[in-house]
Amino acid sequence: MQLRISSAADLVAALMAPDMGTRMAVLRAIQKDPERALAFGKYEGQDVIDVLIHLGYQEHRYTYWKMLLDTLALYRDSRVTFFFKKLITLAERPEILGVAARYLSGEPAETVYSHLSALLHGETHEARL
Repeated sequence: MQLRISSAADLVAALMAPDMGTRMAVLRAIQKDPERALAFGKYEGQDVIDVLIHLGYQEHRYTYWKMLLDTLALYRDSRVTFFFKKLITLAERPEILGVAARYLSGEPAETVYSHLSALLHGETHEARL
């Protein structure tokens, strides 16, 4: 089966497909050309970054979630920075913390310093994932 994506609506539908194989194939395609996925624009007010962030907050099997986070990390965007700042506060798995840390290491220090400082000083009160 070959999936054809020619619009933002197609992309969102494929990312939300019930079939895990379809969703993972779409993530692999986005990883190959993240700017093309972004160029599809918005569908119902959301672009690919919004959809990936939405999916990133949901529970998934580890392999899919890791692929989703790796895909999201390809985008340098303030929404993604916010997501990874929150994720580094919540995550416990070393691999997930690694994805968040690698992403945040590419951000200007002042962007993440206060957040990480609060985390290191135990000033966050959120449940861990």
